[in-house]
Amino acid sequence: MNFQIVNTPTPNSVQNTCVFSVFEASDSTTNLHVALNRYKLQIESLQGMKWREYSIRIFICGDYEFLSKLYGLSGANGRHPCLYCTINQDEMQLSISMRAGSSQSSA
Repeated sequence: MNFQIVNTPTPNSVQNTCVFSVFEASDSTTNLHVALNRYKLQIESLQGMKWREYSIRIFICGDYEFLSKLYGLSGANGRHPCLYCTINQDEMQLSISMRAGSSQSSA
């Protein structure tokens, strides 16, 4: 795990990345929660802080597999595979204009 200063032109550079934890175990849901719970209080504290009048905001990033396990999703073949919305597999097969609640306008 690492933290990065992201409001820079090169957020993934070595100068803007600090590794703070190495967790050598499988990426099971249980292991991820054990690893992340170690930092829960520190993250909550940072989230409410300011630095030079700027509010500190914490974001969690990772690949799809990591985020799916973290959010409790079953993965790409699950009923609700999206990390960002509640669309289900059946709705994904429909065109955007046919989906329930679609706000797409026809051009």
